[in-house]
Amino acid sequence: MAGETLRESDGLAVSPANAGLSEEERRAAPGLFRALLAGHLVHALGERKAGKILAAVRMALEMEPGLRIESLELWDAETRLPVKKLRGPGFLEAAVYAGRTRLTDGVRLG
Repeated sequence: MAGETLRESDGLAVSPANAGLSEEERRAAPGLFRALLAGHLVHALGERKAGKILAAVRMALEMEPGLRIESLELWDAETRLPVKKLRGPGFLEAAVYAGRTRLTDGVRLG
């Protein structure tokens, strides 16, 4: 896996795609990282089932009116394959649309 994600002060991952966001979309975009942090918290509290971790991310994203979910994925950090239950370090990844701009982000678990 690559190094740490470079982030704006509000948590949004630095990306050339951010330039295409309207002011309203730019205000909504950090919700992607906040939603991933919700999944990270659920994992940190002991949850290992992908369905429950992803449900926390989905619920947080659904509370962000300016974002539309394209995909949510939880995969094993070693095999890089999707999992139903984490047994070690993993990676939580999401892709959303803010308007017509596709945003992706991820956080390491464990």
